Amino acid sequence: MSYARKDSQFALRLAQDLHEAGADLWMDLRDIKGGERWDRSIEDALAKCPRLLVVLSPAAVKSNNVVDEVSYALEREFDLITVKNRHNERTN
Repeated sequence: MSYARKDSQFALRLAQDLHEAGADLWMDLRDIKGGERWDRSIEDALAKCPRLLVVLSPAAVKSNNVVDEVSYALEREFDLITVKNRHNERTN
């Protein structure tokens, strides 16, 4: 799962809901153990997955990490699954 830190609460809830529904999902906040290198763990997880779930939001579009993860997935022709987080959008 790729998401902006600003969307962490939404992403954690989504990950929990998907896990309870039987989905096999990797998420940094849930699956990186203390002492593991964050960047290496992300790279290893991306190398093992056939698809990427991306939480889209204004913050995600501005996140270098999200952009890098999506670019990686596109280069390797992963299936992309997008979910829009409307919770953090500002209303005009």
